Amino acid sequence: MGSAQPTLNDGLPLATINRKSAVNVRVNFSVLIQCAVNEKMGVSEPMKGLLFYLCICSHVSTVDAWELTLLHTNDVHARVEETSNSYGKCTKPPCFAGVARRFTKIQEIRNREKNVMLLDAGDQFQGTVWFNVYKGAEAAYFMNKLGYDAMALGNHEFDNKVEGLIKPFLQEVKFTVLSANIKADDTLAPHISGLYFPYKIFDVGAQKVGVVGYTSKETPALSQTGPNLVFEDEIDALQPQVDKLITLGVNKIIALGHSGFVTDKEIARRVKGVDVVIGGHSNTFLYTGEKPSSEVPAGPYPLMVKSEDGRDVPVVQAFAFGKYLGYLKVTFDEAGNVVQSTGNPILLDSSVPRVQPGKPNLRRYGSITMEDLIAVLPFGGTYDLVQLKGSTLRKAFEHSVRRYGGNTGEFLQVSGFHVEYDMSRPPGERARSISVLCTNCRVPVYEPLDDSRLYKVVLPSYLVEGGDGFSMIKEEKLKHDSGERIELNRLEHYGCLQWHPIPCIVHQDCGQFQSIQKVNHQIPIPNFPHRTALEENWN
Repeated sequence: MGSAQPTLNDGLPLATINRKSAVNVRVNFSVLIQCAVNEKMGVSEPMKGLLFYLCICSHVSTVDAWELTLLHTNDVHARVEETSNSYGKCTKPPCFAGVARRFTKIQEIRNREKNVMLLDAGDQFQGTVWFNVYKGAEAAYFMNKLGYDAMALGNHEFDNKVEGLIKPFLQEVKFTVLSANIKADDTLAPHISGLYFPYKIFDVGAQKVGVVGYTSKETPALSQTGPNLVFEDEIDALQPQVDKLITLGVNKIIALGHSGFVTDKEIARRVKGVDVVIGGHSNTFLYTGEKPSSEVPAGPYPLMVKSEDGRDVPVVQAFAFGKYLGYLKVTFDEAGNVVQSTGNPILLDSSVPRVQPGKPNLRRYGSITMEDLIAVLPFGGTYDLVQLKGSTLRKAFEHSVRRYGGNTGEFLQVSGFHVEYDMSRPPGERARSISVLCTNCRVPVYEPLDDSRLYKVVLPSYLVEGGDGFSMIKEEKLKHDSGERIELNRLEHYGCLQWHPIPCIVHQDCGQFQSIQKVNHQIPIPNFPHRTALEENWN
């Protein structure tokens, strides 16, 4: 004999509640009372049972859903102070971003909501005078003050080599630094072990949240990582760490990393167990609704990606330069499934900028300061004269557009070349024509690039050494003379001697200051001769 099944009104079985997600249920008794009133309306007994059943089912609700607020930044690039709408120093309204605005908004949200995490997806380093002077110590200081929970390493964190990451930053931060796909060899491991981790488990309210980090595998071609670090494929490195988190009983897992929007979406699709992806590197702006400022959204916020195992995974970024604070509210059921995700980046200023008319007279922009120069020339290095075959130049131009449109930083800005690309062609075949300016001709003209001819080209040392993947320049250069270092204090010194913008009664050794005050000194830009001593030596 089978067991009897309880029924309602001798006709309809009781609803069987799905316990897969282990949710508790409650019944709205005021609705049941309203349903019972139907008994006085002459409704048949079976129909009354059906109405009673429907009333119960339509008011079943979850009481164990859990909400997490994720605040996030990426690609801040040393924007400690407020910026203009073009992301430089702000000298007049409207102004945006800055640590002070970010701190105010973060505290406002923390005071208003429970279960708040603050995360950064990398590239705090590089971009303003703050980094040039403090070398990353400023990032550690202000991120500690803001109370970040975790950060993923970005490619620019290695701009001053591994030593320039360890001492000013990794040894000073009070939060967890993450990357699952960066592995140190036996030489470096004793010095960097314990300073960054593949993942971290956080106790947020009564729940455990796992955050696993990743960094672009192309970082060795983009920065100065040195010979002792290996950057593995992001997805291959992430899956074992996510599996480990699941084994440890964590069912809410965030992937936080710096590999670009395309890779972020692949991680959401292919890494089983990841619930949310927070990315950086491509400076992607996502927004739902009418855009609040000048940035054009690349898609809605969050962008939902269907994973290979059938889940909807929210993917977000928060543009760059601290102009926005990413704000994502994620609701999980008790099994750790994402049942809802909503939000939008918060513009860290209430004003909407207007288009400024062009200014015909550059002098009206005011004086150029050391801080301005660092903002446009942050990387240092040298400008070098190299000799390359035409075939090498052709490879370089093809490499320049192999990923065009993805904000990868490889597109060459040139002078003395005319290049026509056909982006409908496959990578490696996109340069339809390349012409080179003939400077020895009586009347300068552009001539077709000759693959067998030798050309003299001035390049930043970063490209000469194969940066941004331009390995063909490093490996195929035939002659190489290094120029002087791009030291801004030389330009400052030249400006002082020629124009005396700073009274020598204040600074007797004009151009060789040792204090941070130099950022306020006014440096007029001199007119440099077109031919340098370096070039003369080659002729």
